[in-house]
Amino acid sequence: MRGSKSGIEGAEAAPEEAAERSGVQSVGIAATILKALAAAGGVLALKHLAAATGMPRAKVHRYLSSLRNAGLITQDPETGHYAIGSAAVTIGLVGLGLTGCGIQIGRFAGIFFRCVLTAVLLAPLALGFDGLSFELT
Repeated sequence: MRGSKSGIEGAEAAPEEAAERSGVQSVGIAATILKALAAAGGVLALKHLAAATGMPRAKVHRYLSSLRNAGLITQDPETGHYAIGSAAVTIGLVGLGLTGCGIQIGRFAGIFFRCVLTAVLLAPLALGFDGLSFELT
């Protein structure tokens, strides 16, 4: 009875069951398009995105329409180029936070900000300004 949910020996699983086990193909295609867009720096023209994925332009365009409707990508009205959308950025930031990298980046940003603030506050003293009086000419 292995490989059969019907209980009949030798019977194959229904096509829907086979697709469910291997994943939904359209989700995989959309992920491939998003990954190609990200790998190229986040902005690409349709023809370059199609070339990067190895898919026909018409197919990529259909998927881009759905991804745009979901907020995962945007399209520049002047150039027509596609870019990572705000929903994809939000998903990425949440993922980054879950990995702990977000905490490390936050710590680094805090240290960096404190160093910059210290430099800004100490620079006038190092340059000889006492902060109490100066002359405008």
